[in-house]
Amino acid sequence: MPATRLTLIANASQTNRCPLLLPSSDSDILTAVFTTSKAKLRIKKPTRVFLRGGHELFTSDDIQQYLKDDLVLLISAGEAYVGNTKAPPSTTCTVHTITSQLALDPVSLSQLAECAKLPGIISAVGLPDLHPGTRFPIGCTFISDGYIHPPLIGGDIGCGMSWYRTTLKADKLWDAAGVKKVAGNLVGLEGEWLGPAEREAWLSCGTADGKSLSVGADWDRYLGTIGSGNHFAELQVVEDILPYTYNDGTGQVYTPPFAPDEVILLVHSGSRGYGQHVLSQFYNSSSTEADISIPATDPKALSYLTLHDAACAWAQRSRDLIALRFLCCLESSLWDSPEANIPAYHAAIQERKAMDIHHNNVTLTPWPPAAPDTTKAIYIHRKGAAPSTPSTPFLPLPGSRGTPTLILRPLFSEATGHGAQNALSLAHGAGRVMSRSKARVGIARKYNGDTEVMTNMKPFSRSGKGRVVEGAGWVVCDDKELVWEEAPEAYKDVEVVGEEMVRCGVAAVVGRVVPRVTYKVRRE
Repeated sequence: MPATRLTLIANASQTNRCPLLLPSSDSDILTAVFTTSKAKLRIKKPTRVFLRGGHELFTSDDIQQYLKDDLVLLISAGEAYVGNTKAPPSTTCTVHTITSQLALDPVSLSQLAECAKLPGIISAVGLPDLHPGTRFPIGCTFISDGYIHPPLIGGDIGCGMSWYRTTLKADKLWDAAGVKKVAGNLVGLEGEWLGPAEREAWLSCGTADGKSLSVGADWDRYLGTIGSGNHFAELQVVEDILPYTYNDGTGQVYTPPFAPDEVILLVHSGSRGYGQHVLSQFYNSSSTEADISIPATDPKALSYLTLHDAACAWAQRSRDLIALRFLCCLESSLWDSPEANIPAYHAAIQERKAMDIHHNNVTLTPWPPAAPDTTKAIYIHRKGAAPSTPSTPFLPLPGSRGTPTLILRPLFSEATGHGAQNALSLAHGAGRVMSRSKARVGIARKYNGDTEVMTNMKPFSRSGKGRVVEGAGWVVCDDKELVWEEAPEAYKDVEVVGEEMVRCGVAAVVGRVVPRVTYKVRRE
């Protein structure tokens, strides 16, 4: 193999430079660099090597990662890097999609590949619900070593889903009259919940030393509200569920979370604007490429993670409050006057909660999975990706109002690297196949602007795109544009998304629940 042509520059006097022709057989690159630096650059004791931008290389293997013709190395006698610092490009990233038959949008694949080039990214995984974002894709996970990338998580930090049990009877939710009556009871869910004192009390329940999870009065007033876009709260009936047991490896054995015909509440909501406020402090429309990535050792990274964690905790507490507000409407005899004893009602909601996850967040995690002797801490960035770990024995895979939500059980095996192949993540939903603007125009035109086709259980055909539940369900959505944006036809077939993960060996479908009443927004 031919030699590699390098340029060595004296860090302290950068007009002083020399070439180095490195033989392919030379494995001790660092010694060759230092020897040439002494002879040609007249650096008496070279001890440090930098890339342009200030990224330091400590070993021959470090240099090998970036080795190519015309590579520039700055050589130091111990002094710090001279010049403006910037993050190095990623060199060892694998890009993988959890699909075998489902074709993914080429724009989203291009976005995934571009993000894989960011500093520190060692794995980029597109899930079956992968679809394009404005610049950064949705339905994906990135493993990063030594860097935080706030834009990869996006503005709705802490967005996720929670499942709660109810005491409602399934037979009350199967015909149009029944679901219409239940939907009619869902009032008073918009706007602020009680007053600042009650919200503060809710945010202080069950925390260490009663410490509040408040993120400020301007944001706390949105606590317990669903939001717009694809957020919702949905009453579902368990259609079928497979009997199974699951051992998480610690001796904890799990059994099916729900029973057939049980009525459950799925809440999908996030940090209600606060997460975007956090992101804007680190990245916005005027930011440059260099602003995307923050070294984990930079104080800015700690600042971001502190605000990020606050947004996640707030979002989880907000989902609990959404559930309480719903149950106050649906089980009024059991949930009378929560303001009278907020800690007791908070505890009661925890007893009803079957699951809670974030699918927009970053976590510090040992890597690779199932290799305790060789792991190091890395950052898993999830954007529209559900966490798949032994401590999450079941997960929801929501469809799109008229299609079921699948109950998934994460799988781990040697074939998938015990979760490394899918970056310890599963799809968080069906994933869009149509932009919101196209859905507003195209789907509205298809149904002649009749939103009742989508909201009031009028039957319709989707030409094979997804299994539409017979009779669908009732949808509370007084925003006509949102009805079309969130129409089932704007989304992928949830059954196909689930099948892709089954074929790839990362999940099993262990049950299905069907939507009966979906709440989006009500003009009150």
